[in-house]
Amino acid sequence: MIKTLYEKNMKFIKKLNYQLYEKIINVKLKTVKKIITKNNYKNIVKTNNGNEFIIHSQYNPKYEAKFIAKDVFENSKYDIVFLFGLGFGYELKEMIKLNSNIRYFIVEPDEEIFKLLIQTYDIKFLFDNMNIHFILGKNPEDIGDFYEKVIGFEKSINIKFVILPSYQIIYEDLINDTFSIIKEKINIFRVNINTRIMSRRQWVQNYIGNLKYLDSMCPVVKLKTSFAGKPAILVSAGPSLDYNIETLRKLQGRVLIAAAGSAISVLEKKGIKFDIACMIDGWENEFKLIKDIKLNKDVSLFYSSMLYYKISDELTGPKFLLNINNFDSKIYDEFKEKSFSKFSGPSVANSLAYNLSELGCNPIIFLGQDFCYNSGKNYANGATYERDMSKEFNTENYIKLTNKKDEYVYTTRVFLAMKSSMEFCIKIHPNIKYLNGTENGLSIEGAVDIDFNKYADEKLMDSEYTFNLKHISNKFINDSKNSKKINYIIKKFEDENLNLIKLCKEAISFIESDANDKEKCNLIEKIENKINKIALFKDILKPDLVNLDYIYKNKTYLEKTKQKFSYILDECLIMDNAFTYILKGGNAG
Repeated sequence: MIKTLYEKNMKFIKKLNYQLYEKIINVKLKTVKKIITKNNYKNIVKTNNGNEFIIHSQYNPKYEAKFIAKDVFENSKYDIVFLFGLGFGYELKEMIKLNSNIRYFIVEPDEEIFKLLIQTYDIKFLFDNMNIHFILGKNPEDIGDFYEKVIGFEKSINIKFVILPSYQIIYEDLINDTFSIIKEKINIFRVNINTRIMSRRQWVQNYIGNLKYLDSMCPVVKLKTSFAGKPAILVSAGPSLDYNIETLRKLQGRVLIAAAGSAISVLEKKGIKFDIACMIDGWENEFKLIKDIKLNKDVSLFYSSMLYYKISDELTGPKFLLNINNFDSKIYDEFKEKSFSKFSGPSVANSLAYNLSELGCNPIIFLGQDFCYNSGKNYANGATYERDMSKEFNTENYIKLTNKKDEYVYTTRVFLAMKSSMEFCIKIHPNIKYLNGTENGLSIEGAVDIDFNKYADEKLMDSEYTFNLKHISNKFINDSKNSKKINYIIKKFEDENLNLIKLCKEAISFIESDANDKEKCNLIEKIENKINKIALFKDILKPDLVNLDYIYKNKTYLEKTKQKFSYILDECLIMDNAFTYILKGGNAG
């Protein structure tokens, strides 16, 4: 009978999740066994370090499970229950009886216990419920990553953490490590949502402010023919850049040099001429990177519509639009230009690497891409935000590991996210060679480590710079069919924005009126149908409304809807101000 049930469960798991099936099929039961309690319930005995632990109550597992489940829901309402330890599933089943509508995140760290479960009970209770998320394993990073996907889907951090008593003892270290990672992910989730909502006001102003430069904009895709097969040096401002300054000075005008973010200020202060400045950040602080720029004032700018809108005025060179967000994509659509896929990583260097790769540059050489603090520094000498970090490394925010030279360095999860994004870019461009010339940085998977100064002397000093970015840009700008579209595009955005303002005000006013709820809901439906036909809302503003689900999750439908229309109205009024004072008046709003 046990064999038949086990085979039935394994067949079900194999069809559902083959990786899980392969993991379980080879597990041997060496440290667990099934027993029957005094009240005739099935239970598990786990041997750990010579000690035996009974997983559920040795008298009445079902009664204990009811007590734990009741305690979970007695005083508070939760959106997610995080259960560490599944065992035979008594506790989970009782919780589902009390509340089947919330999501359950279940961690079973013990493969032997899980195999004993599928030998003993029908496993469908765990996998047939769409509200149950299950992970088998004892890697805290994997558990944290899986958990992050759950809270991202649910858009909630209203969570109850439950640990089965026996697991608290057996897996104390794993629980502590896992909860430390989850705590950080919850904080990042909070920060990301709040930052995005706060940033949107600045971003939408920048969207409109940067329309002022449409007549000098060229889609970055126009560079593809010229860049294909040409080497490119992607310069970031990590501390290792100090080792390569003199070599870069010799390569001016010989090889394409592209500076990302803070590297702009470093190369400018070192008197090095570069070809591309990539800038994306929407805040005014980004302006400091080009403050007093002279040598590179005519540099070609790779930018997004979210870039702080005053920056383009300070740079006189060609301007090439990337595809980072929905507004960028919309501009490409209006010009009927096929863009590269939308891509934005945690850092500007990630976006620059992706676009140089799509343009076909080969090889692409990384400099100053440390992804860590070496020599106690955050940036190379001359960076706008350079400072000594060495006194901060003893805090829990920093991770100690080894760099490409097997030396100990400190990094952060943010740096590691940037590194992962760069490695993803490399992975999806298998035909391009990537060289990591960063002297003391972390190794980058898929990139070959090189001594850049030696490589440059042997391979790059005789290179010839053969293309003119300004000529390519002017060809697009001076095309009459493109220049005719500019006024139409700007007017279309403004008209749609005014229409959205009118509809949002109408909706808010009616929600605040004395009309009954049915009348309010009927009008809301009509207005939502109208705004969903407006491209500015449907393609640009609407995708970001998902963040409001998290902020206003526990409000009533009408309260949530009013907040949504107020949020849209706020953005539209900011854009209206930008049309009036930045585009038409030429002054900052």
